[in-house]
Amino acid sequence: MAIAISQAVLQHRTSVQFGVPGTDTQLRFKNYRVTGNMISGAKRLTNALNEQAKTSTWTCSCREALFPAQIALAGDERSRFLRFQIIPPGGIGPDGEPMFLRLNIGGTRYMLLVDALLRAEPSGFLAKFVQLTHMARLKVADAYLPAEDAYFFQRSPAAFDAIYQYYATGVVHRPSEVRRRRPVGRNGAAHYVLAQVCPASFLTELDFWRISHQHVGSCCADIVPQKREEEKEEEKRKSPLLELPALLKTNILQVDDTTFDNLMFGKVRRRMWTFLERPGSSMQAKAFELSSTLFVAISVMGLSFGTIPDFQVTHYMPPHNETIVLPNGTVTVVEKVEEMKVEHPAFVFTERICIAFFTVEYCLRLFAAPRKLRFALKPLNLVDLLAIVPFYLELLLTLCGVDDKKLRDLRWAFLVVRILRVLRVIRIIKLGRFSSGLQTFGMTLQRSQKQLQMMTIVLLTGVVFFSTMIYFLEKDEDGTPFTSIPAAYWWCIVTMTTVGYGDAVPATTMLALPITIIVDNFIKVAQDEQQAEQAKLDQSRQELALQAMLHGDED
Repeated sequence: MAIAISQAVLQHRTSVQFGVPGTDTQLRFKNYRVTGNMISGAKRLTNALNEQAKTSTWTCSCREALFPAQIALAGDERSRFLRFQIIPPGGIGPDGEPMFLRLNIGGTRYMLLVDALLRAEPSGFLAKFVQLTHMARLKVADAYLPAEDAYFFQRSPAAFDAIYQYYATGVVHRPSEVRRRRPVGRNGAAHYVLAQVCPASFLTELDFWRISHQHVGSCCADIVPQKREEEKEEEKRKSPLLELPALLKTNILQVDDTTFDNLMFGKVRRRMWTFLERPGSSMQAKAFELSSTLFVAISVMGLSFGTIPDFQVTHYMPPHNETIVLPNGTVTVVEKVEEMKVEHPAFVFTERICIAFFTVEYCLRLFAAPRKLRFALKPLNLVDLLAIVPFYLELLLTLCGVDDKKLRDLRWAFLVVRILRVLRVIRIIKLGRFSSGLQTFGMTLQRSQKQLQMMTIVLLTGVVFFSTMIYFLEKDEDGTPFTSIPAAYWWCIVTMTTVGYGDAVPATTMLALPITIIVDNFIKVAQDEQQAEQAKLDQSRQELALQAMLHGDED
């Protein structure tokens, strides 16, 4: 195995780099005399490395890297002695001596065995860090201290004490830190107490150093459930509409290609499942996804505009005889024809087309699902079902001869139909199946666009839902301002934005809607989402930097 030194720059009392192609082998030369100019020194070092490689039994990988070398003075200042050190994969040098990694964490020095880092947590931050070259480490660490030959990280030394102990014992224990208390009184002396590190802060440090929470000892395991409880409390403060991304995740059935092998029509159902549930699988699947979104939007718009009086037509009820008693006591029977405002036939036709599409879509999804019961109980699939059931129930009542006149006589049945009509607006939630604006916030201009998109969808969903509800519950009241669903938009918007002019208020006592709760917590949720997004972004950048350097992109 021939080793070539492409370049050697020797500087007085500084760290130098040598390019050694084709080897990750540990080579250490003590008191190797380098004299003369740079070219002759590089040639002599090349010959020495080649002689050493002939008798070497180490395993070498073909990866080009730059390795650090330290120059030390001895005797005559014109003579230089070279110590050439490369960290091996196993952490043991050629002479059997263990290798160390020197760190400075927040001003505290640490020296860790390379072998322990590689054995304890192979996927950990430090295990990846020791496999990087010196130049690559400089890009990851916050600083390099030549006097200590240590890499500096601006992290908590109190938390790193527990991490250092983990590499020695294999168990993570919650650390403690010394805190200085202020003196009491004018002549009081300051004193120090031993306090435990904040659990959330310590878990953040574990995540930074990429140490799994499973390694936390049983005596300190309470910090992990505590973190989980905090996250649960945080989720409870969120609006259900803002939890829609989690709803989408729970709606996905985990299936693979082998799931359909033993099923009837397995090949056909596999293709249908891929087409319907994986929009990115083909252009046709993406087009179907966009078509479904378009039908949802058309259906909701038709439902809203169909309640505007200008877009309604007069429907005459079948004539019926009505007995009238005149003031003189004469009883007479007159034929009376009642009229009522109904949706324009164009909106009715559009509604039926949309319902037909939703019905076919749901049936196809149900047929292709490998586990039909689990599929039917998924949240978004329940939404799909509730979006079409009210139409068929109203159709069933009509076929049974129950018209609006009879419904008005039966108050409970009339209320049931109203509720069914309100449920039609639930199909607006179907848009969440394809919406990416409800998933992330942003901090830059691009993220601000996503944030505005999320805010628009949340407010639009709330406005449409609550406006539809108040319209169907208030439209029969005398003097109601809610003459149509769009007319109720104004009340809903000013209420959700906490303005509340009072020009339009509900008359029924049953509609004390707490819709301002959504807006009250909106700003806080937005701030929390931004902080979480920034933390994920920082961790992703660090992960990408490490991966790029490990794959030789540290030029």
